[in-house]
Amino acid sequence: MSDEVNTDITEQRKYEEALKKSEEQLRLAMEGGDLGYYDYNPVSGELIWSARAKEMFGLPPDAPVDYNIFLTGLHPDDRERSHQLIQKALQNENGGRYENEYRIINNTDGRRIRWLRTRGLAFFDEHGKPYRLAGVTLDITKQKEAEEALQRSESTLRNLVLQAPVAMCIGRGPSFIVEVANDHMLKLWGKPAEEIMGRPIVEALTEAGVQKKKAIEQVYATGKRFTASEMPLPLPRNGKLETVYVNFVYEPIKDSDGAITKIVAVATDVTDQVLARKKIEESHKEFQFLMDFMPQIIWVTSPDGYITYYNKKWYDYTGLTFEQSKGNGWTKVFHPDDQIQAWKKWWHSLTTGEPYEIEYRCRRFDGQYRWFLGRALPLRDDKGTIVKWFGTSTDIHDQKKFSEILENQVEERTRELQRSNEDLQQFAHVASHDLKEPVRKIKTFISNVQQEFGVHLDEACRFYLSRVQVAANRMLLMIDGVLTYSTISALEELYEPVDLNGVIRNVESDLEVGIQQKQATIHYTHLPVLEGAPLMLHQVFYNLISNSLKFARIDAAPVINITSAIIEQKGKPFARIVLEDNGIGFEQKYAEKIFGTFTRLHSKDKYEGAGLGLSLCKKIIERHGGSITAQPAQSGAIFVIELPIKA
Repeated sequence: MSDEVNTDITEQRKYEEALKKSEEQLRLAMEGGDLGYYDYNPVSGELIWSARAKEMFGLPPDAPVDYNIFLTGLHPDDRERSHQLIQKALQNENGGRYENEYRIINNTDGRRIRWLRTRGLAFFDEHGKPYRLAGVTLDITKQKEAEEALQRSESTLRNLVLQAPVAMCIGRGPSFIVEVANDHMLKLWGKPAEEIMGRPIVEALTEAGVQKKKAIEQVYATGKRFTASEMPLPLPRNGKLETVYVNFVYEPIKDSDGAITKIVAVATDVTDQVLARKKIEESHKEFQFLMDFMPQIIWVTSPDGYITYYNKKWYDYTGLTFEQSKGNGWTKVFHPDDQIQAWKKWWHSLTTGEPYEIEYRCRRFDGQYRWFLGRALPLRDDKGTIVKWFGTSTDIHDQKKFSEILENQVEERTRELQRSNEDLQQFAHVASHDLKEPVRKIKTFISNVQQEFGVHLDEACRFYLSRVQVAANRMLLMIDGVLTYSTISALEELYEPVDLNGVIRNVESDLEVGIQQKQATIHYTHLPVLEGAPLMLHQVFYNLISNSLKFARIDAAPVINITSAIIEQKGKPFARIVLEDNGIGFEQKYAEKIFGTFTRLHSKDKYEGAGLGLSLCKKIIERHGGSITAQPAQSGAIFVIELPIKA
């Protein structure tokens, strides 16, 4: 389940990154085409302008903007009309399309009036509520000035057309025989002047001319100006016809009798603007489809955490409407016990920009609460400023309930194991006492017989009694070993820093007699300090050194070398302690076997012991989170211990 959740979240992040990249490409394309871009959120009031849009209003690129700043920047005669057009576009029944021409007062000098043409599209959720109005703005001041100049003076019209900074031409009669066309218009048409001048527009442009002819006929029929926005025209580009989107105005020129004699055409290529908007619309449709397709609840907020979007999964699960859900409406369905923690974590993420993650209970439309995993990541602009938050809510109810069942089972089995260990420990102590008592009596009686009747017994009888005494001693040793081995798992001794140098010194003191008898030498320096149970670690090195003394060669004094090094395992520091002796050693095939309980590689008659020493060492080391291995040396045996420095 966790892998699926991570995969789903990884896919969501890919979609978000793809959308961000697409919008960035569109922004660069629009700025290259001298277009301004805006994105208005009618729910939160947030308004985003591109740098070019701000420049049109005489604002620096980093200037804050809002809806009031926009209205204030308009010419007083255009404010109310522009506001009403925007409100109309935000009504779903009107199709959401917004287009307008208005004047602005450039704030740089307070006198410069500029004309802008804008076109946008409002986006609505599944309930018909607007949550976004995005579009582009084009400075048409020059176009407007050209139109006004045409109206003021027909005598300078030809020169004006030729020198106009925008595409312009003059046509005569209903067939629009081209009389004048400037270079901008010829470039727009994609044909040289000799193929255009003096010919009817239909003949000169064929397919595009047919559409223009209809508009021209309308001007002659009505006597009024004709305007069109984003009219698709098939025009030659790179040797083939391509669709070019054009905004144009046909302005009639009338004689003193009011009869139309000519038409002046002013055109603007808005192909980049149209294609950019279409890409935005397509990207939004794809985004909406992907969000509704996701199995998780998807949500989007403004930088301050105000929720502006939910995918369909949210409404299906909660039964709420967008009006009930927007802003902080999500608190309506959060479990009361989870709300404070959710608010704290959400506020922390909003103030720090850190990713948001929390588990919470959310009420379903039928009143049932289910567990969810909520996550959110910030989307930043080029300056690192958070512009949006994208979040997911994944249903983990079944997974969480299953985990609770497993935890309960583990707790119950742990309690059973503890009870079993306690019973085993109690049994071991009782059994130890019950077993030791008869063995002690055997030893006592044998000693009494040897002392009182020893001189009267023959040699064979004395030999058998000594064998019984040795066997009784070995039996006591074995009982003690079993007791120690069985109770090591129940050890709850607190770990503390243990200096292994001190441990070895204590072992030397305990084994002083044996070391002197065998003239043994133990070499060690600079052993590490690590966390562990002092008594248990003492037991480990006591058994290892005792074994080295026990299994020494007859022809050589025992030499025991203990060295250490700090290594790393799974990112944590470990101490590696190597103990090497020059004793009788063992064969490689017994390297694992020697750590088994009651395992003996040599005759019990020749070497005393219960066969529990090395198994006890292994158990203690593993309980400390370490490991112990053995290997034969060229002369003797090598034991390698690896223990964590920190428990």
